[in-house]
Amino acid sequence: MYGDKDGNMQPVSLVFRMAGVSFKTLLQFIRNNPDDFILAENPVMEKDRTKAAELLCKCGYPYAALAAGGKLLGNALKKGQMYPCTAMFMTPSSMEIGEICINSTRIAHLDASSSVTASKAMLDLSEQMQIAISYLVSSVPGFEKAVLSSVASRLGIRETGRVIGEYELKQDDVLSGKKFVTAIGQGAHHVDIHGAGTDQVRIPVKNGFTYDIPFDCLLPQYLNNVLVAGRCISSDRGANGSVRVMGTCIVTGQASGVAAAIACKQRINDVRKINIDNIRKCLAADGAMLS
Repeated sequence: MYGDKDGNMQPVSLVFRMAGVSFKTLLQFIRNNPDDFILAENPVMEKDRTKAAELLCKCGYPYAALAAGGKLLGNALKKGQMYPCTAMFMTPSSMEIGEICINSTRIAHLDASSSVTASKAMLDLSEQMQIAISYLVSSVPGFEKAVLSSVASRLGIRETGRVIGEYELKQDDVLSGKKFVTAIGQGAHHVDIHGAGTDQVRIPVKNGFTYDIPFDCLLPQYLNNVLVAGRCISSDRGANGSVRVMGTCIVTGQASGVAAAIACKQRINDVRKINIDNIRKCLAADGAMLS
C-alpha cells in the first residue's frame, strides 16, 4: 500500500543545523509570543499556551516549533518570504555551541521510492534551506548571529510503501492505546500526517497513553521467511503516521532482529512459528519497554 487512497505521500524534507543561536534570546521570545509557536498540545501536560511557554523558558531547552498559524511565520508565508510549510520545528542538538536542528523544508506528492525522483528533489530542498536560513537570521530573535553548521547526508522520507501483514495496526489502535498479548514494543508519538504546504494532521494518543505494536505487523502475508521493520510495517495510513518515526522504527528493528536470530538458532523456516514469548523474553532482558 502506498500513501493515501489516491497514492499521495507525505512530503520529503531536508533537515539542517544552525549554530550560534542564542538560546536565552530565543526562549525569551517564545515566552513573550506563545501564539507564534505550537504549544500545549500534549493531553497530559500544561493546557495553557502562556504557561507552557513560561515552563519551556524556565527549562532552558528551546525544543519548539514556529507555527504557520502564528503571526510571525504566517506573515512571512503571506508575503512569500518563506516557502509554504506547517511549521519550523526546532530541536537543540548542542547546548555548548547553541546549535539547533531545523525541520521545515518540504516537497509533497513525490514518490521517494524512486531514487531518481528523490535525488532531483535535493536541489529544490537545498533552495528551501537557503530561504529558511535567511528568514531565521533576519526575522527570528536568537538567530541573528547563527550560521549553517551541517546538512543531513540524506533525504528525510516520511512515507513510501507499507506491507500488507498478518495484522494491520489501525489508527484507532494507536489513539486508544490498545494493548496486544503479542506486543514486541510500544509507541507514543501522535498520529502525524504531513500534507502539502501548510497542511498537517496531529492527533495525540488518548490521555498520553502508549500503544502496543503486535508482532503480526512485522509479518508480510504469503512470505514465510521475511520480517519487516521501520515505516513499512503493516499499518493503515493513520497508524503509520505514528509508527513511522525514529523511536518506533528502532523498536520494530530490534524486535525483527531478535526474531530472526531465534529463527536461525532454532532452525525455524516460517517466522509465524517463532514462540512470541521467547521474543518478548529476549527483548525484556535487553531492556525493551513492553508495558
